[in-house]
Amino acid sequence: MAPQVLIDFDSVGERIVTAIKSSFDGISKTIVAQTSKQEKQEERALGVREQILTNAQVLWPIIDVTRRNCNNEPYNEPRTTPEMFVIVMGEGTTMSACVVRNGYDFREQPIDDARRRIFLRSIDTTSADKALEKLLEMTMVMLNKSWKGSLLTTGEQKVMSNHGHYYAPGKATL
Repeated sequence: MAPQVLIDFDSVGERIVTAIKSSFDGISKTIVAQTSKQEKQEERALGVREQILTNAQVLWPIIDVTRRNCNNEPYNEPRTTPEMFVIVMGEGTTMSACVVRNGYDFREQPIDDARRRIFLRSIDTTSADKALEKLLEMTMVMLNKSWKGSLLTTGEQKVMSNHGHYYAPGKATL
């Protein structure tokens, strides 16, 4: 007669339950970590888009005032800053980011029609994130070159060691 093998199913069941629970705990931690990473990337992308839009709105009057009429005479004032949007377009591994704007009617008033005009556009890149980064860099360079000399400061400059500086209001004079 063959020897009998006794299996204690109670202890095997406990081991299986422990292994499954441990596996689920590991999966849960991975999902939470990936979700947190994705949320941080989305927050950063929103911040980049917001900064691009702010820079574009400051650049608008600087660039728009350079336009000329049919007699090649400069306009005295820039047009009202139109509504602007940041978009990313492309397919595959060729992407670019743009700031698009609404147009103007014959009285130079902003209009909201279905057509958008490209105001700023990045170079082609391999991803949407890189396209946004390039567009942000472009607006920063443009501001540095064209706006830097136009800034007016009032008050007394106070230096914050290793951080920058601010301007405190000066004394009132009569």
